[in-house]
Formats: sequence, C-alpha cells, structure tokens
Amino acid sequence: MNLTHSRLSCLQACPKRYFFQYVKGVRKRRDFDEPISIGRIFHELLETGSVVKPPNPGYTDEEKQMFDLIWAKAICMYEGYINYWKDDNITITKREIEFQIPILNPRTGRKARKAMLAGKIDAIGTWCSRTIIMETKTTGESLAPDGDYWKRLRMDQQITIYMLGYPEAETIIYDVIKRPTIRPREKVYHCPGCAQERAAGLKECGCGNTDKERDVAPETVTEYHERLRVDIAERPEFYYCRQEIPRLDADLEQFRKELWYKQRVLAERVKHGYWDRDTSACQRPWRCEYLDYCQGGFDDDVLPNGFYRAFGNEELRDAK
Repeated sequence: MNLTHSRLSCLQACPKRYFFQYVKGVRKRRDFDEPISIGRIFHELLETGSVVKPPNPGYTDEEKQMFDLIWAKAICMYEGYINYWKDDNITITKREIEFQIPILNPRTGRKARKAMLAGKIDAIGTWCSRTIIMETKTTGESLAPDGDYWKRLRMDQQITIYMLGYPEAETIIYDVIKRPTIRPREKVYHCPGCAQERAAGLKECGCGNTDKERDVAPETVTEYHERLRVDIAERPEFYYCRQEIPRLDADLEQFRKELWYKQRVLAERVKHGYWDRDTSACQRPWRCEYLDYCQGGFDDDVLPNGFYRAFGNEELRDAK
C-alpha cells in the first residue's frame, strides 16, 4: 500500500471517508469542480507549456460553457504566472517526480511490511546553487505574506513528505497562485454596428456607429478572458506569492515517528474492518461527498449517479 499525503489527510479527517474512497474505491466525479479543475489544468500547463484547449466531446452546452470559463481562468493564471516570474533565478531541471520509500520503525529501523510512503513532486530545480523542491498550488485563500496560509505551511505534512522523498533537496520553494474571484458579467453592452463591448455611458465606439441603442447580452468567454487578464497584469502581487518553507532535521524525525504510528493504526483498521465516523468533518471544510450515503453505504454493484470506482492513488501511476 502506498501512503500518500492525500491518503493520510483523508484518514485523519475521517476514517469512514477513507473507507469509502480507498477501501471501496468509490470516487466522486469532479469534472466541473472549479477549484480542482483549475488546479489540474494549471499543473498540466506548467508541465507541458501548451495553451491549446483540449476537446470536450460529450459535454452538454451548459457543461461546455462551464469548462470554457474554467479554462479561461486557468489560462489567465498561467500566462500571468509565467510573465510575473520570468526573471527569477530558479532553474527547473525535472518535473513530476514520483517517489516511493520505506516507512521505518523509529526505534529499530525495521521496515513496515505492508505500507510505503509515496508521492509526486511538482518539480526539482536549482536556486542560488542549491537543489530545491518546487511546489505549486492554487488556492482561494489570501496570499498575504504573514497570513494564516503561510503559517499553516510551516507545519504542513505534504512538505515534510516531499523532503523525505527527495533527500537531495536542501529546501522547498512554495509558489501559490490565487484563483480569481471575478465572475463573468451578466449584462454587457455591445455596439449594434460592430458588436464590440461598449461601456454603458458611451454613445459610440471605434467603428463610428453613433446609434444610442446598445445590444445587451452576457459577457462572452473572450471578453471575460481579456478583462481577467488585465486585472492580473495590473495587480500581480494579489495573485502570486512565493516563499521558502524549510524543514529542520527535527521536523523530519518527528514526522517519521508519527508516520510509523499512523500506518500501524491503519493496519489495525484494515485488519478488523473498523472505520468510525468523525461527524465534525461532514460539513467542514466542505460538505463531504459521501454524506448522503454514509449511514447506509454504497451498493457494491450499482453506484449512484456522479460516482465511479477507482482503486489506488489517482495522483500516482498505481491508480486502476
């Protein structure tokens, strides 16, 4: 069994949620979950450098519109990110590095028999002649340098896991990109002559049309993309922040002890089939996707609409 940050976080949040997701392999479809989709697209853009929108066969008109808006946000975030950090002194040497290392008993050095620590690192690079892990995240939270987001990262489990998984790295540089909160406008005035967007108070535009009448329609994806691009260009510090998040040897040693204990507890849960519920996680930090089925469970043969079955860690190659 590969224990990743996602699996450990799920287990800590609610053992019953872990049971549904990783033991039964029941997953919620998130094709149009905006935060998750933006993060996925952004990382794909970083990895490939391609800005060609993929086809979306089978989408309804409503789903296609949702995807187009998500894509527009992700593209604006990516283009602004590349431009904002184009003159930095970080050189990326590798991307998407998977690792798998044994979990060791902190007293005896004995390896766990049925569990390994695993993960996928966004990138490895060099900075000021130092080997670094480069982690990139998208978030809806404030990026104020002294805010809670960065305070939480000082204790973040995932960073510690990455330092254990790639011991050649001397530190971690954390890049965070804030997801735009600007939404498409419901009413946009357009010139009846050339169809260009026209401010509500203007009577004419560049085409020379002086007709006082204006067509009113929702903002197009192209118009929304341009407005968002301008906003990011005008205040990039609102959208992008980068900090070094170091780990001390004492931090790594403490996590090794915690990890050994966690995998032992998980092994006991698997052995005895004991998966208690933590009801404080039903609504926080979001509504649990299994809430409607937690009491009765899932039918092994027929899953509810919107769910599918997949085993393993979807972020790694062992997903099935």
